[in-house]
Amino acid sequence: MKRLKLIPFLLFAMLFAGCSDDEDGDATLQGQWKLTHVVGGVAGVDDDFTPGTVVWSFNTTTTSLAVNNNNTDETLQDFMNSGTYDYEFAENTDTNDCEEVIVINGISFGCMSLSNNQLTFTQIEDDGFTLTFIR
Repeated sequence: MKRLKLIPFLLFAMLFAGCSDDEDGDATLQGQWKLTHVVGGVAGVDDDFTPGTVVWSFNTTTTSLAVNNNNTDETLQDFMNSGTYDYEFAENTDTNDCEEVIVINGISFGCMSLSNNQLTFTQIEDDGFTLTFIR
């Protein structure tokens, strides 16, 4: 009889262990992200960065972004100088690529793709940029 009571419990536990609302687990914008690649734009930018040269630190509680930019190569497109900026999410009214775009310091960085170890911003304009970050 005890075994019969255990079977429904195990089935219930297995059901919830297999469910997930977020396929990326604990993916969050919060924390430090290291810029590794910028591609796009009218000029056809294709710039690689050594991880740690440009670091963006998001604080999701205060919706602020602290940028630590140590890039000294003026020919590389690194987007933000060192400093602290506000960010927000806004409705995407331009395309069906995503529901919201991220706006940093009044500039749309486009659609955001986020996993545990990679963050990508893709500007939705024809001549937009794609920025790739790693943890």
